[in-house]
Amino acid sequence: MHPYPVWDEQALRMLARIEQAIVRLQLDNQGQFIAITNAIEVQIESGDPNIPTVALLGDALLSLADARGIDLKRA
Repeated sequence: MHPYPVWDEQALRMLARIEQAIVRLQLDNQGQFIAITNAIEVQIESGDPNIPTVALLGDALLSLADARGIDLKRA
């Protein structure tokens, strides 16, 4: 066990930018998106993220955006 958390700060910053973009869109269903980003955050902050799980969660986020008709370039 590490004496302090070992987090990927760059990944957390990227995730924060994604969450900010979601909030800026003012979606009625933004909670669905935030639930996925929270799951990604838990993985990152674990200090030992399961990369296939993070990849699947990323795919889920993209799939949800597509299903909700969100233009990712605009977001």
